[in-house]
Amino acid sequence: MIYRTTEDLYRAFKEAHGREPKLETWEYLEERHRVSEVLYEFEGEEQEEQAQRLFDEIRSLEDFSSRPARSRTRHTIPPDTRARARARILAAEAAQIPEVATFRSEVLRGHLLRPDRVLQWIKRKAGKQSAVSGWSFRLENTDGSLVRAPWAIEAVSPDLRSSLELTLLDGESPVHFGICADGILGRLKSVSLLLEGRYRWPEHETIQFLLAGVPPTTGPIAKVLVDHSQEDFRFLRITIEADPTASPREVADLFSKARSPERTRSKPLSKKHAELGVFASAQNDGRTWAEAMTNWNFMHPEEQYGDAGRFTRDCRQAYKRIMRTEIRWRRRPGARSRNSKG
Repeated sequence: MIYRTTEDLYRAFKEAHGREPKLETWEYLEERHRVSEVLYEFEGEEQEEQAQRLFDEIRSLEDFSSRPARSRTRHTIPPDTRARARARILAAEAAQIPEVATFRSEVLRGHLLRPDRVLQWIKRKAGKQSAVSGWSFRLENTDGSLVRAPWAIEAVSPDLRSSLELTLLDGESPVHFGICADGILGRLKSVSLLLEGRYRWPEHETIQFLLAGVPPTTGPIAKVLVDHSQEDFRFLRITIEADPTASPREVADLFSKARSPERTRSKPLSKKHAELGVFASAQNDGRTWAEAMTNWNFMHPEEQYGDAGRFTRDCRQAYKRIMRTEIRWRRRPGARSRNSKG
C-alpha cells in the first residue's frame, strides 16, 4: 500500500486495528515528525515496514497511557499572609506591563469585566470565529481523551492552521476554545502566555486576571509528592517543590511527614553491616547460606562467623536496613534448607 497523506496512515491504522488511534498519541507522533518521516522518507516495501513500526509505536504508547494513574500522596504548606500579599503585589506589577495595559485599554476599553462574566465573554468572542472553531474546538470523552480527527486540519486553509487554544474553567471543569491567532482571543492568548512565562500562573487564572483583574491565587509555599506507583519501597520517590520564602525547617518538617515512619526509621548503619548487605546480595545466586558464610570468612578473616544461623540473621537484617525490604534468597532447583526462606 502507498501512503501519500496523513489521512492514508490514519485510515490504515483504523482498518488494521478496528479503531482510531487516540488523538493525543497521534499528535505526539506528529510533533516528533514520525508521521511525516513515514510519508516522505520511504517508498514501497520500506514505507510499509515503517508504517507498521509506527502502528506498533501507537499501540505501545496507548498501552502505557492506559495503565492506572500513579498513586500520590501530597503534603503542603499552605500560603501564609506574606505569600498572599506577595501575590497581590505581583498582580499590581503585572497590570503595569505595557502589553497588559494596552490590551485592557484597546480590547476592554478600560473597563474590566465582572469575574462571573468572563466565560460568557470568551464564548461570545469565540462564536464569531466559527470558521476556525468548527475544526479546532476540543471535545473530551469521559476518559479525558480528545475527539477530533487529525486529518480534518488538512481541510482548512494554511492561515487557519496557526489556530491556538484557550482553556478556562467552568466550575472545576476545563473548557477549551479554538481561537485564531490574529483575532481578539489570539491577542488574549499572546498576553496570557507572556504573563504565564513570567509569573508561572496557570492559564485559566491568568485570563481571569487579564479580563477581570482577579489576582491569581497563591499556591502552597511548598509541596511534597510521594509516588506510590511502585509497590516495591526501594523505588519510592519523594519530590519537593518549594518557594524560596519557605524556611529550611518548614521544608524539613514537610519531608518528614511524607516519609513512611514505620519503614524509614533506622539507626546508623555500621560499616560491617553495610558490607554484609552488599555481600549477601552478591552471593544470592543459588548457593546455601552456609556456603556464603564460608566465602565471607575467607574474604573477611578478621570478622569470621562460626554459626550459619547468626550469619544468616545478620545478613538478612543488614539487607533489609539498606533496601527496606526482605532479601529473597534463591535456591538451587530441588534444594531444601531451613535457611533458604525468601
